[in-house]
Amino acid sequence: MKRIVFFMAILGAVLLSTGLAFSDGGGNKTLSKTLQMYKNCVPVLTVTGVDVLKSLIEGKGAGGFDENLVRLTRLSKDKIEDIAAYYKGLMGKSDKLTKLNPGQDNEYRSGYSIVYNDADGNELGSVEIYFTDIAEQKKTLAMYMGGDDSSLDYALMPFPMIMMKMQIGMYGHTQKEFDALKAQYGSLNALFYRSSQKDMDDEMANDSDKIMLLAYQKLMGANKKMTPKQFNEWMQTQGMAAAMQMNKKEAWGIWSDCLKELDKAGYPIQIIHTGSTLWK
Repeated sequence: MKRIVFFMAILGAVLLSTGLAFSDGGGNKTLSKTLQMYKNCVPVLTVTGVDVLKSLIEGKGAGGFDENLVRLTRLSKDKIEDIAAYYKGLMGKSDKLTKLNPGQDNEYRSGYSIVYNDADGNELGSVEIYFTDIAEQKKTLAMYMGGDDSSLDYALMPFPMIMMKMQIGMYGHTQKEFDALKAQYGSLNALFYRSSQKDMDDEMANDSDKIMLLAYQKLMGANKKMTPKQFNEWMQTQGMAAAMQMNKKEAWGIWSDCLKELDKAGYPIQIIHTGSTLWK
């Protein structure tokens, strides 16, 4: 019974905080329209612990998160053109579409921004749909290096590939083999990854961090059940012995598997909604 009362209290707090509990008086007036977020997407952050949810609702910012991350920021593997077409279909006469051009000012995002307004032209909310344009980033940064992008090619490479590059010529691994992997996984740094937190004491890490940690643990022969904190402490006790493990024969296969898992877990498109009461 207490559990039911507690969750009813949380629901009430949510309704009050978003202005949905009252049509007029005692809260914000209900908006003239609500819009459905794109369905084939996932939240960038998942929180499951009651203490985290309670803290979010009370506005205490558990772990520094807010509704923007928990509900309004989404990731998708669909084509950006399909996602943009959906949000364009929600537009009315007073709404505005802007194309996002990649560059340093907007972190090399390429995509679309749409502002949704009421009939009087007042903004109700917006959405940004974009991907990280690695090619444009490389092209722009190369301008500052006299057009030489050879060093950028290395710097923008996903970490497992940097480690594998050091093994070219060792254990039979060739440049051709490496180049094939680079063509397939060279843009992994452009992907977005989900995060999760089970409770206030849980260490939050995104899927990329978890995959990388598992690769390190395999490489070092460490206990795979270690948390990131425990693994870091263990690594400090290993000293040079840990560094010697980085180039062992098994490393290439471990990093290759890591690339596959990073590719599988990543999402190329990020969708950011603003205007909490506009979106459902």
